[in-house]
Amino acid sequence: ALTLVTVPLMLLVRQRAMKAALSMSALVFLGLVMFLFLKLDRPEVPPPDTGLGLTGKAKLEQDASADEGTAKGDSGTENDEEMPFKDEYPKGDPKPVAVVLFHDDYRSPEGYYYFRQATFSQYNGYRLVKPLVRGADLDVPARFPTDGVDVPLASYAVEPLAMPQLVPTKVALLTEHKRPFGLISPRTIKSVGNPNPRHFRRAYEVDSVAQTAQWEQLLHYDAGETDWSEQVRRLYVELPEDERYRKLADEIVSGIGPAWKSKPVPQALAIKRWLDKNTFYTRKSDHAGTTDPVASFLFGNRRGYCVHLSHAMVFLLRARGIPARVSAGYAVPEERREGGSALLIQNQDAHAWAEMYLKGFGW
Repeated sequence: ALTLVTVPLMLLVRQRAMKAALSMSALVFLGLVMFLFLKLDRPEVPPPDTGLGLTGKAKLEQDASADEGTAKGDSGTENDEEMPFKDEYPKGDPKPVAVVLFHDDYRSPEGYYYFRQATFSQYNGYRLVKPLVRGADLDVPARFPTDGVDVPLASYAVEPLAMPQLVPTKVALLTEHKRPFGLISPRTIKSVGNPNPRHFRRAYEVDSVAQTAQWEQLLHYDAGETDWSEQVRRLYVELPEDERYRKLADEIVSGIGPAWKSKPVPQALAIKRWLDKNTFYTRKSDHAGTTDPVASFLFGNRRGYCVHLSHAMVFLLRARGIPARVSAGYAVPEERREGGSALLIQNQDAHAWAEMYLKGFGW
């Protein structure tokens, strides 16, 4: 501000009074324009209901009724934990929501960095919602930790290919979030000091587990985990009663060779390839008002966005007896990192995807 005042005065010293007054008036006008249009404070915060509902403050309430092996999540209401189907999903907002700093040279083999924040695994007769079954989805932190917290993970197999890579990161949030998110599968989450309270809401460190095995190395592995309760096992394979899901799933995997037809990874790859070839991604659809939006999408015009596709993938996997769930968070393209150590996450990166469970590997 001092420079903007001093420099014009120095330039106006040798001018005549009338010309100096006109010049000063012009400078004052331009200064007002700059003041009105330039954002001098922190980045603008996107509305809390954009980006698949990932941003915004969570209601930290607990439901006391857990006598039947169920418990409410940290929101205290089911509405806060739903991923609704919409007939017109707004175009992604490019506003930044977080910065992730990588502490090693890890590169995503898929070309995208997946940051999981929420999971939806319980079928409520209409869609998948946050599970109410005790012991389900324990690998997803319910709230921001005050101290370091260990996140339950699967027991990794003893083969060398199953040894995961530990990826340490630091996340600085530019906007409020309902709960923390981490790269791939977080193992530990620890709150740290805010590097710049003027710009960031909070910061935390995450040690994530990234699987380095190639798909070809996973073909022999089975699905599910031996220490799951029967209630959890049923939860992960429940799907609509519509027999068309099982019929389509059986038809898709019919082309797999006999030696591989019973294995989950070849079946998942076949289903994914079928969806890639036979569905059309669009933010405008007409399935939300139906009794089964996923069936309307999958057995109708097959036009929808990530919530439709991820649900369809999960139901087709479950139709083959493979434990699966929908996860939501951010999917950020590899090229945005540009070879550096920092990655900017934008609101438009909000995404939902399907996950399957392999014994010894986890989700």
